[in-house]
Amino acid sequence: MDKNINWGMIGCGQVTEVKSGPGLYKAEHSRLYGVYDVDIMKAQSYASRHNIEFVFNSIDELLDSDAIDIVYIATPPKFHKECAIKALNKGKHVYVEKPISLSHEETMEICKLANEKNLKLYVAFYRRGQEKYKQIKELIESGEIGKLRMIKVTQQQPIEEVEKNKETLPWRLNKEISGGGKFIDMALHILDIIQYIVGDISEMDGIVDNIGKYYEVDDIVLANFKCNSKLYGQVYGSGSWCYVADKDVDLVELIGDEGRIEFAGLPGNNFTVEKNGDRKCYEFDVPENVAMPYEQEVVYELLGMAKSSANLEQAINLDKFVSKMYNKEK
Repeated sequence: MDKNINWGMIGCGQVTEVKSGPGLYKAEHSRLYGVYDVDIMKAQSYASRHNIEFVFNSIDELLDSDAIDIVYIATPPKFHKECAIKALNKGKHVYVEKPISLSHEETMEICKLANEKNLKLYVAFYRRGQEKYKQIKELIESGEIGKLRMIKVTQQQPIEEVEKNKETLPWRLNKEISGGGKFIDMALHILDIIQYIVGDISEMDGIVDNIGKYYEVDDIVLANFKCNSKLYGQVYGSGSWCYVADKDVDLVELIGDEGRIEFAGLPGNNFTVEKNGDRKCYEFDVPENVAMPYEQEVVYELLGMAKSSANLEQAINLDKFVSKMYNKEK
């Protein structure tokens, strides 16, 4: 096949340097056609270092290019809706970083337009493309640990020095720009993987609070949730996320009636199966550009070659429950 999918990228920040940007030009039948950033010097530097041919002077100029098939929105969440609406109205498919937007209402507005335009909307839950999570999904579905009964998620991190000074706070801890704290930035990936492996979240409630008082967004989240598994029915889960803890902890436990699977929620390098008193560790090579396998799936899907593991309905579902938990009356 000679056809390539041409990407336009809006935003040339840190996430695009190694994690997500290079996959757009390294994947088969995929080309990063051009980039735009509000800081034109940053866009020019990115294009030079990554051998990208075109640097656009505005979002509209990028979207007016007939060569571009899909737009990767790599801006902070505050700008997701504006960029996505513009791209869809220009007839471009959209691949957007998570969260989809700052509110569920905005998310539904974007999704409604994509549906009306008959265009694809992908959310950058790239762990779906990694072999580690695909293998876990296969083991769960094969009954390796028996009937899945319970899910337990734990994530803890100490406060970072830059977070102790309001003058040096990263934009991810500015609610007006990011929509929330580190839970929004990281835990959404873990909850998405749980939906991918187990099934749709059907109920979710919890506590969102700020106990460290280093910044204004949340630093602790406690949640109970329930997933609908096509194989095992209702599967119950709980999670605790604390970003003012004493040390790093990252653990997801999938607990069955014959064994369990344990893995770190964010790194893609290994997981462990415990069964009948024995423990077996599965090891994986993680690509340098971790989003590339998922991006390859997106390209193949757009070309009609294979279905991707992306699931917009599950992304919307997660967005709905997290938004409800964040915005319920105190």
